[in-house]
Amino acid sequence: MIDNAVLALVAVVGMVVGEPMPRDLPQTAPPCAAVAAPVNPTGLMIEQVHAEPKVDQGHATLTVSGVIHNVVDHPVTSPPLRVSLLNTEGKRLAGQILTLDNVRIAPGEARHFTTSFVDPPYPTASLQVEFAPGAAEGAQ
Repeated sequence: MIDNAVLALVAVVGMVVGEPMPRDLPQTAPPCAAVAAPVNPTGLMIEQVHAEPKVDQGHATLTVSGVIHNVVDHPVTSPPLRVSLLNTEGKRLAGQILTLDNVRIAPGEARHFTTSFVDPPYPTASLQVEFAPGAAEGAQ
């Protein structure tokens, strides 16, 4: 087992030379976070998340959309996304796992995603979109 001080030193050296340490060595994520270094092991950002309520064939529907943007200088394969509807206490009321049609994202490129919840639970206060590595589409 590697000592946390050694991992922190490796993480700081990696930041200085511009290496994405948490992605290549996941065990460096906690030391990077401890020294206030940004931790982005995927090289991707979830942006422009938007929820739009609608009525579709007589059912309340909440459509969630957004963009996944590659922020590193090499192609990245996007893991599945977990979209969760939360109550006012932050408890998960419903969720979906979705996978992009084209998961390989070139540097600087983006992929749009959209999903819908038919008859979403009430009261949904907020939503959360996050990467879900290892999750299978259709799982919740």
